[in-house]
This record gives sequence, structure tokens and C-alpha cells, in this order.
Amino acid sequence: MNSHHLIVLALAVSSLEAAHGADAPALTLDDCLREALSANHAVLVRGAEAGAAKARSAGATAARRPRFSLQGTAQHTTDPLRVAPITANNQAGVFARDTWQLSAGVSVPLFTAGRLVAEEEAARLLAGAASGDLAFARQTLAVRVVALYEDALAVRAVIQSLDQSRTTLAAQLERIDALLRQQKAAEVDRLRVAVRLARVEQSAIEARSRREIAQATLAVLMGRDPAASWELAGELPVPVASPSIAASAFEDRADESAAQARAAAAAKQERAARAGWLPSVDAAAAWGPRSDFDGREDYTSGFVGGTLSWSIWDLGRTAARVAEARATNRAREEAASETTLQRRLELATAEAGVRSAAARIDASRLAVEQARESLRIEQRKYDLGQGTIVDVLDAQAAAVEAESLRARALADHAISLASRDFATGRVFTATADSPALRADPAVNATSTASTTP
Repeated sequence: MNSHHLIVLALAVSSLEAAHGADAPALTLDDCLREALSANHAVLVRGAEAGAAKARSAGATAARRPRFSLQGTAQHTTDPLRVAPITANNQAGVFARDTWQLSAGVSVPLFTAGRLVAEEEAARLLAGAASGDLAFARQTLAVRVVALYEDALAVRAVIQSLDQSRTTLAAQLERIDALLRQQKAAEVDRLRVAVRLARVEQSAIEARSRREIAQATLAVLMGRDPAASWELAGELPVPVASPSIAASAFEDRADESAAQARAAAAAKQERAARAGWLPSVDAAAAWGPRSDFDGREDYTSGFVGGTLSWSIWDLGRTAARVAEARATNRAREEAASETTLQRRLELATAEAGVRSAAARIDASRLAVEQARESLRIEQRKYDLGQGTIVDVLDAQAAAVEAESLRARALADHAISLASRDFATGRVFTATADSPALRADPAVNATSTASTTP
């Protein structure tokens, strides 16, 4: 491939990139967060599960209340049956094969050895855990969106640096071709620039592929078609001083609260299982008319009574349920402890990431300035015939690398801040270090829409 083909290819790629960006909508980080929190399918699943858990809690509460019922029956028998039961010796009565009966009844659990109360409390705790799962899913999604968006911004900055390098190399190639025609340059210089230009072009193609993957992943998180075209509207944030967070500064996080609620619910379920060894007492009452279809006799009856039920020996069924509930309780307690330790690990990892990224940003600031100045000097020396093309290419590669490392450090700092907010339970709070996570965009959008006339 000659120099003209390389230049044409570089211009064509730049033109396609510009045309693509001109037609595609641009989304800020807040736009992505708002759309993801409103349309992400995993979050919607958690919301539906929280609704189901709330309904189960309402059902457990209703189980303790009286139950009213209406019942109607009609029957045809092979032999005539007495419509009204006999209440005295030699009492006359009406017999019929076709009869009907209506009854209204009520039943009330009087004593269940604490089973219904324990089941109600367990269901309430599990409903709270499901709500915590929903909140945690939203927080996890928000941090993931921030990480992908900042990563895409870093890749975009790398692409811009590579495009600038490609433009500079293309211009350098044209100058060398002009010098070759004047027999003032060596053919090997043109070959070296052409090779470096091809390498930069390959790096740019690879970087664009990484950006497309990041944006496609973001689109899926937002409930969009991953093939949909859109652009990034933000810039890499400039970091500000951020103090370290002590472990004692932890705030309640949804997953930890949910794990603790599940452990408490398991204890209640064990209490409910133990109630199977004790008796239960129910009260019931019913009233209603009974007659034949010819209407020859009308009879109304009712009753009030109670039922005592006690499973004396069930071949180990209750013992098995108690053992299962006890093991589940122990497992959920361990899961809650593991969640707490995991949070501390996440905080330590995020703190290390913040410190590392901040140090890299400070180092890269001077490195970028020095690399640019070195490139300017080497380019000037080559133009004056006092340097070699190898020195120019090395300086240019160093400049691209310095700019790429700075972009990566800026993105890593923003991602680490979001991860630290996540570890300390400060996502969607005013104390969050990451500006994008100081408020819930979806809630703010809903509030704004409700107040708009």
C-alpha cells in the first residue's frame, strides 16, 4: 500500500466517523442513567418480584383474620331424603329427591401456637428484603452504567489522540514524498512513516471496536437495541480532592439490609415450623336455609362451634420442617456476614483504585506536556535536517501513549469513586463523591413530570 492509499483510507475513516456522529443522538451520563433505571429489564424483574413479595405479605396478614364464606348446593338423590331433620319422636316430615341449600359461614383461628404470627412477620421481612433487592439492583445498575460510560469516554479520547496522530503522520508522509522528489530524504524514512501510519490505523480501528462494544452494552442496559446508533455527549471529569473513607463511615446498603432481613425471616420461619408440635384451635359458625324445589317445606339451620387439631405423631414431618428451617436460618446468617465482609473488600479495592488513579493523573499531567514538547522539538529538528525520522516517530508514539494513559487514569478515577460510593452505601445520596450518583435521575424525572402543568 503506497502513501496515497494510506492517506485516502485515513480521510475516508474520518469522514465516515463524522457523518455517523452527525446523525446519531448524543446522550449524557444522566440521560443514560435515567433511561437505564427506568427501562432496564433486570430492574423491572426485581420490581415485579418485590410486588409479589408484598402481595405474599398481605396474604400472610389476611390469614390471621376471620374468613367469611357463602355456599350454595343443589342435589338429586336416588332415594327421597328428609328435607328437615327430625327433632322429636314420630315427627312427620317432607321427603324429596331434589333439594337445595344455602349457607353463610365464618371461621376464625383462635390459637395456632404462634404459627400465623411468625408467618406474617416472616412474610413482612421477606417483602422488605425484596424491596432491598430492587434498590440494590438499581444501585448496581447505576454504578455499572457509570463505569461503562466513563470507559467509553476514555476510549473516545484515545481515538481522538490516534486520529490526530494519524493526521500528523499523513502530513509527514506527504512532506517526505516531496523531499524524495527533491532527493532530500531517504526512501527508508517514507517506509518507516508508512508502517507507523498503518499501525496507528490498526490501533484506531481496535479502539473504535471497543467503544462500539461499550456503547452496545450500555444500550442493552438502557433497554435499547444494541445496534441503535448514538453518541457520547460528556467529557472525562476532572478529579477533585477526595478524602479517604473510614470503614466506620458505612451507611446501610440495600443488599446488606436484605440479607439481614432474610436471616430474621428464617428465624421466624423456624418458629412457625416449631408450632407444628402444638395444637391449634379454630372457631366456626354457619347459618342458612334448606328446602326442596317444590317448596313444600322450608328449613333454616345454623351452628356455632370450635375445632381442636393436634398432630400427635406425623412420622417426623414436623421435625424435618424444623430442621430445614433451622439450617436455612443458619445459612442466611452466614450469607449476611459474607455480605458485610464483601462490602469491606469492595471498599478496600475502591480506595486503592482512587489512590492509584489520582497518582497516575498527577504523573500523566506532566508526562503529556513533556511528550508534546518532545514531539515538537524532534519534528523541528527533522525539518532542519538535524534529526532522524525514528526520533520523530518515537516522540509521536510517546505523545499518543501519554495522552491515552491520562484518559485511562481519568476514567479509572471516576469509576473508582463510583465504586467507593457503592461500597459505602452512598449511591443516590447527597454525600456521594461521584456527581452522577448524588441523586436518582429516574426519581427526579418523575417528580419533574408530576409538577409540570
